[in-house]
Amino acid sequence: MAGKASALAPVRDKAFLTSVFESMDRDRTGVINATELQRALANGTWKPFGEDLVMLMVKIFDREFTGKINFEQFSTLWANITDWYNSFKKVDRANCGRLDKTDLQTVFANMGHQLSLAVCHMMIRRFDQLGDNKIMMDDYLRMCVILHIANEEYKKINPEKTGSAKLTYDDFLCNTFEMWK
Repeated sequence: MAGKASALAPVRDKAFLTSVFESMDRDRTGVINATELQRALANGTWKPFGEDLVMLMVKIFDREFTGKINFEQFSTLWANITDWYNSFKKVDRANCGRLDKTDLQTVFANMGHQLSLAVCHMMIRRFDQLGDNKIMMDDYLRMCVILHIANEEYKKINPEKTGSAKLTYDDFLCNTFEMWK
């Protein structure tokens, strides 16, 4: 598949997202759980994501701590997945579906996260499934979710946005990524 153009995920309009969400919200409660989200993402043109990744997605967007997300949260999650997916595809020029530490640093820099190569290497070592110092899309999406959580937490301990608190950002991310898997 090397050499083929990467297909970027299209931005979806509200009508499309409403249709996908409502098709999964069969009991019409206005919320969906992780299993329903997994089906919604697959039915909405995303390949099926692993159950643990989908549960993690629900956890970060579930503001009521019910284990479910509403349409607004679903739409925000969908937009984030689209952005993350497209960022990956833009850096994966060979269309091999895998990123190394330099690619990962580039993709995160493109998204506004200035991570050291050492942190990117540690992140890849943590999630590399094939032992070749590269990560696949699912692993990258998991990193994006964790980075989202880490940034929200970091904002709490560094409200002045100085880039450091009582611990460095790199140390904070290393500790955060060590906790997840």
